[in-house]
Amino acid sequence: MALPTLHYLSHFEPSGYGLSAIAMVRALRNAGYPVRWTPLKRVGYDQVAVMSWPQALTEASHWLRDDESLSDLPALAVVAAVVPLAGAAGFTIAHVAPELLAAVFATAAAESAHFERVAYTTWESDALPVHWLRCFDLCHRLVVPSRFNQAVFAGDLRRPVQVVPHVRRHRTNEFSAPDLVELRSTLDIAPDEFIFYSINQFEPRKNYRALIAAFVQAFSSADKVVLVIKTGSIGWADGPFFEPVQVRQHLQQMLLRMRREIKSDLPKICLIDAANLGGRRMDALHAMGDCYVSLTHGEGFGMGACEAACAGNPVLMTGWGGQLDFLGGDYPGNLPYTLEAAPVWPPERPSFWPSQRWAACSIDGAVQAMQGVVASPDEFRRLALERAESIHMQLSEPSVAAAWATVFAAS
Repeated sequence: MALPTLHYLSHFEPSGYGLSAIAMVRALRNAGYPVRWTPLKRVGYDQVAVMSWPQALTEASHWLRDDESLSDLPALAVVAAVVPLAGAAGFTIAHVAPELLAAVFATAAAESAHFERVAYTTWESDALPVHWLRCFDLCHRLVVPSRFNQAVFAGDLRRPVQVVPHVRRHRTNEFSAPDLVELRSTLDIAPDEFIFYSINQFEPRKNYRALIAAFVQAFSSADKVVLVIKTGSIGWADGPFFEPVQVRQHLQQMLLRMRREIKSDLPKICLIDAANLGGRRMDALHAMGDCYVSLTHGEGFGMGACEAACAGNPVLMTGWGGQLDFLGGDYPGNLPYTLEAAPVWPPERPSFWPSQRWAACSIDGAVQAMQGVVASPDEFRRLALERAESIHMQLSEPSVAAAWATVFAAS
């Protein structure tokens, strides 16, 4: 039986949505599906613009140029741009946030109006935003990347929801020992310092304040440890108003207050601006780091944790969310938590409301876990390498393509 033709529409950008879409299109192409891929650019809150592939690749040159793991992207784009849709039977897949579904399906209608419409999206609390509920009336099938999401979406929408996990990286950039020594030196990290690292936006859901507080409680300036934070230059202060802030300045003020409170020098914290960290240096951070850590309030899947786990690094993370699909409920790095009401966020167009709950990670639990990893790094590393083997199989291209086949075959 011939495979269905797919019209895949997604953001083309170095975000979680964008990078996971690149990996997904590659996996579907490698599985033999004819895939027409349409790159999208965000235009405001609920609109998108279609980019031509020459335009998309030109605008992406700054985040593609040093990333060997994406070296096949121009060739993939050339092939995926010319797949015919007229007269074919298949599916339009909108890999976007629900607010954009109407715009994306309208964009696709000119070429694939006769296809079944599939929404592929995610969420991070225990209930969907109310304004999302009508968005899914536009799609015939709804797909999410984790069982955590499946339970939330199915519970609120009262309709079938299928799971297709994100694809793990098909390859990563490689580094020599001198490369990593040079990166440590650039960041002023000594060869014998244990590196905790976190890759997230500086916004309320990612809960950086709690992570930094736990790190400061767990260690002192005398300990050979460092926390490396990769984030953007612009972030948001604490609630209830969540004012935009310059992250570096905001972090310096936060650390100054903590130093005054504990009346001693703090352990080392290193901030990396995401604008200065393309795909190659992102992989270098995973290669250099000793333990990925996140006290997130919730993840639909957890891309940063996934890449860290695939690299064989221990992961310490709030034990609630989509990452449990690949880490496992019994993973020793799952941190204790309680559920609490979410704030009104973001303030200008809220999707989180106090009627929803997300996880509040235990600071004491995080402190004990971080101290434990530093005390017994070899044991945690051994367990992480064992888990990496299973994740590589679970999130491989063939496994994920098989999950899509189940979606397409469903009546």
